[in-house]
Amino acid sequence: MKLHITLPALLLAASLPAVAGSVKSSMSVWADFSSFNIRVVDTDPMDGIVPTLSFRTVRSEVSGATSPINWQDNKSVTDWLSPLAVSHVAQGMEVSAEVNGAAMGADTAVVMSPVPQGSNNHFATFANLVRYGEMILSGPGRLEISMNYHYRGFSEKQHDGENTLAAGFAELSLSTAMDSPSGYLTRTDHANFVVRPDLAETGDGRLFVAAQSFGTDPTTFMLRTTLGSESGLTVAAVPEPETYATMLVGGLMVAFAVRRSRRHKAGQGV
Repeated sequence: MKLHITLPALLLAASLPAVAGSVKSSMSVWADFSSFNIRVVDTDPMDGIVPTLSFRTVRSEVSGATSPINWQDNKSVTDWLSPLAVSHVAQGMEVSAEVNGAAMGADTAVVMSPVPQGSNNHFATFANLVRYGEMILSGPGRLEISMNYHYRGFSEKQHDGENTLAAGFAELSLSTAMDSPSGYLTRTDHANFVVRPDLAETGDGRLFVAAQSFGTDPTTFMLRTTLGSESGLTVAAVPEPETYATMLVGGLMVAFAVRRSRRHKAGQGV
């Protein structure tokens, strides 16, 4: 016997507000819960016990940050259907993240016009979403969970001392209390993706985890879905005009000293 539990269907449209300037790097990661499937498989149909699954608690967390601005935000809700969102824009960096009953998604971008020059300027922003669910499986059976994820990223061609980064990840994990040093046995499926410079890429994938319950006693499982997005820009140090002048004067002095030394040695050889 198989019991299917499918969550509401709606794809999250992940987009960032428009900001004047050129986009140096960006990353959007999202998952729609229409693709989030929880299945309970009766592993012993002959025992007359039908395994049942129920949710006890659900908790969601959204966090994000931008640097060099020390900004971060953490919010949480306990209801699966409660929307949860956070967004921030500062010094050409954007971060937004959203979780609701239908989807979860994270967006980051670095937008600069013009790019500030100076001593190894580093601009980075990230968004992180986590949704926890505590589930009770009663009766012997196997718990199977899958989730589809999607991403869209852009990383500008590296030039003029600029290095860009657009990366993200998706993770699905399932834990249960066990007699082990950590106290839990965790099964995890994880995917990382990085957009190479001078490319715009889209992609998707599927994560899958499974666990077994034995006996008639209820077994507690902790489900965690995580999405992360990161965008960054590093600008190499650019000498100021005064520095160029000092370097030029120094170079001329060295050249003059070398030339004078050569003349002195030539005069001694006559």
